[in-house]
Amino acid sequence: SNLLNKDTFHRSLLACSVEVIMTTYGSASINTYFISGTPMLYTMATTDTNTSFPWILDVFELKAYDFFKVLETFILAEPKLTKEVIKHLQHIENKILERVAWREGSPLYEAILTSEMPRPSFQTSPGSRVTNGNIPHSSTASEMYLSPTRFSAAQQSPYRSPARLHCRSPGPHRRKSQSLQLFYNKVCKLAYMRLQSLCKLLCVSAEMEHRIWTALEFCLLHRPELLKNRHLDQVIMCSVYAICKVSGCDTKFKSIVAAYKNLPTASQTVYKEAWISGEEYDSIIGFYNRVYMQTLKNYILRFAS
Repeated sequence: SNLLNKDTFHRSLLACSVEVIMTTYGSASINTYFISGTPMLYTMATTDTNTSFPWILDVFELKAYDFFKVLETFILAEPKLTKEVIKHLQHIENKILERVAWREGSPLYEAILTSEMPRPSFQTSPGSRVTNGNIPHSSTASEMYLSPTRFSAAQQSPYRSPARLHCRSPGPHRRKSQSLQLFYNKVCKLAYMRLQSLCKLLCVSAEMEHRIWTALEFCLLHRPELLKNRHLDQVIMCSVYAICKVSGCDTKFKSIVAAYKNLPTASQTVYKEAWISGEEYDSIIGFYNRVYMQTLKNYILRFAS
């Protein structure tokens, strides 16, 4: 089949297998050498600890977005994977969703430009809680890797929000991408879950949380350039502050950062080092003032009380 001729697909499967081996037996047992540019694996006792993800992407010359396409299919296709291995692969997936796939040069951006706008397939409403289970989908490995399918304008999404009013209408040259749809299903769900956790720590009302989510979802779907070389949590925190501020809610940025530090996934680099442009980085507040609001000011002002 065409799928079997996809070199990226085979390298992604091999990378998944290596991650399983390293998780099961320890990363110290895996090393690589190259024959004619092809990575070969061998075992050797070593104390090297620089083999955590995304190390494997460099070894197999993979892009995170391409690797993402096989992760869930790999998990579902192998029922004998231990809970520890599944948890590890899901942790890798979250890293891809929150940051690695958004790096400059990622094929994700080409998919966004050439495919029909994704339609997140989970419902949200004020006060609702999204659990950490997998999002149901029927995409096969071939659907994830091969040509996108034509999009029908008659298709409707079960998801609704004011941001949907700004979607691009289906164009004659755009096709629906199964892999992009799944990616956005998962990244939107991850963003919503983290937003819920942060809002709970900040004692933000359910209605305010929904307003923040509307702005955040707009960023993800219509301003993906805000994620370029950045972390999902940076955009989440900026969205919280922006909507609270224009809504008359007295929530300080330092309070948001303090609450964020209590999240299990928090990282100090997220609020200390936000990419601005070129080689320049700034704090999360600098990113908010110099990039986030410069991009979204007119949209954010629509939420003013």
